Parts: sequence; C-alpha cells; structure tokens
Amino acid sequence: MKELKTHELKEIIGGLNISGPIITALSNTIKTIYDIGRNLGGALRRIKEGRVCKL
Repeated sequence: MKELKTHELKEIIGGLNISGPIITALSNTIKTIYDIGRNLGGALRRIKEGRVCKL
C-alpha cells in the first residue's frame, strides 16, 4: 500500500458528514409527525365513542 503525502490527502473527497442541526431537525420532524398522529387518533376515538365536549 502506498502512503499518501499531505497534499494528496487534502484532495480526497468523500464521506458522509451529518451535523448536529440536521439531526435535531430530523428528530423534531419525527416528533411532530408522531404527536399529530397521536392527537388525531385520540380525537377520532373520542368522536367514535361519543365523548366529544359540546361548545
């Protein structure tokens, strides 16, 4: 195997770089979708069981 020199190492392109803000945004998106589904499911269940508060 050939050893690379410093200037050759600087020219290497590739790899995956996921930063903290991207992970946070993805986590918040998944959490929001989960909360919407949970609230919608609860509302549908209350409507089906007839336990809806009158306004």
